[in-house]
Amino acid sequence: MCGKSAASAVLAGLLLIVAQLGGSLRPNPALNQLDRAVRQPLPTLPPAPAPRSDQLWVPDRYFPSTTGSNIHVPGHWENRQSDGQYYLPPLPACTSAGQCVTTPAGVRPQAPDNRQSP
Repeated sequence: MCGKSAASAVLAGLLLIVAQLGGSLRPNPALNQLDRAVRQPLPTLPPAPAPRSDQLWVPDRYFPSTTGSNIHVPGHWENRQSDGQYYLPPLPACTSAGQCVTTPAGVRPQAPDNRQSP
């Protein structure tokens, strides 16, 4: 009789473990599908497109103003129209006091490195 109670205690312990691990001895297809989806590698992204040769990145710049403060012009792309001419988009130009104006878009005759204003 002692062997029968020990076997039933082991069986009860196994059933308790199975119940805590998922409640069934059969594999769950939904959990298997979720497990496969989580473990698969992420797709790779294509490389970023290279900037066009007629575009020039101009970093943030600061120009002195007539009032003695500096004017900040944020970084932007400029399009080269021809030798020595660059098309600029409309740009905000802000003082350190927070006053901003928008410079109009248009063609500028000088390269960005040689300009004394936006």
